[in-house]
Parts: sequence; C-alpha cells; structure tokens
Amino acid sequence: MRKVLKTHPGPIYTCELDERCENLVEFPLLEVVEATGSSYLNNTVCFAIAYAMYNKVGRINMFGVDFTYKGNLHFAEAGRACVEFWLSKCITSGIVVSVAPRSGLLDTDVPIQDKIYGYHRLNNPPMILLNPETNEFYKTGFIEYTEAIEEENRKTAELVPILSTPPEAKRY
Repeated sequence: MRKVLKTHPGPIYTCELDERCENLVEFPLLEVVEATGSSYLNNTVCFAIAYAMYNKVGRINMFGVDFTYKGNLHFAEAGRACVEFWLSKCITSGIVVSVAPRSGLLDTDVPIQDKIYGYHRLNNPPMILLNPETNEFYKTGFIEYTEAIEEENRKTAELVPILSTPPEAKRY
C-alpha cells in the first residue's frame, strides 16, 4: 500500500496527516458529526456512509459489506449495527440505499414474505411496498404480490426473452 498511497490521485481521508504521503486529507470529523447529529462511528464503512450523508449524495450502493454469513453462523464481524444505523439515517434523510440481493445487511437476503415479524407465519403475509412512481407505501398480500409478479413476467417474457443485465439491487 505504500506505493499506492503515494501515487493515488487522492484525496485519501485519514485521521492523521503524514508528510510521506501528500494526498492525505484530514477527515472532517467535527463537521460530519455536527451535520449528521451522531458520532457513532465504529468502523471504516460507517465513516464512508456518514461522509456520504454529510455530502448529501442521492444514492448509496452497498456491495460486499455483509458482516454475517448464512454459511457460517458462528462467525460475524463487528460493526453491522453501526452500518445499519447509518443506512437508516440516510434512508430517513431521503438518500436511496441499494443493497446487494444476497447480503444480510438490512436483512436484504430474507425472503420478502418473511420480513415483517409475526406476520410471516400467516397464510398470506402482508407486505409493505414502496410505489416508486408516487413514493408512497402501500400494503398487499404475498399471494397478490406473487401473482402480479408472474403476470408481469409473462408480459416481459414476450418483449424481452433474455435479460441483458443482472437484476438491480434492492432499494430502500
């Protein structure tokens, strides 16, 4: 990393400047905390999310930030709660957050019919969805949802037989 840090076009945010690397910029800690209203920053990912919120970005895409793994239930990295806290703050502030579909972050990998605790055991669990056109929430049942998806898939299959790009990450 010594070579990369010295030649990186920068800026490289850090908590301490070092004269051996001219592209370093001190992270604006106080400004970020004052603007976001929180100093709960326990890992690098949280610093990046808080900095994005501070800069009022419109969208954050999360990939490779999982912290827990279904294949290894006895291992989890520290910091997931802090990352989810910051993502929640971003969502509340109007930033669109997308999480890779197989990620455990924000329980994105949980089947959609199992997302609302207690209701998941019902025959037709309710689902709360966001209408992207009106930006309003609405309630539907899982059966109605799957029927609508199947109908849409039938229509789409007639128009586009093969997807040319992978499906987009889930948005919150």
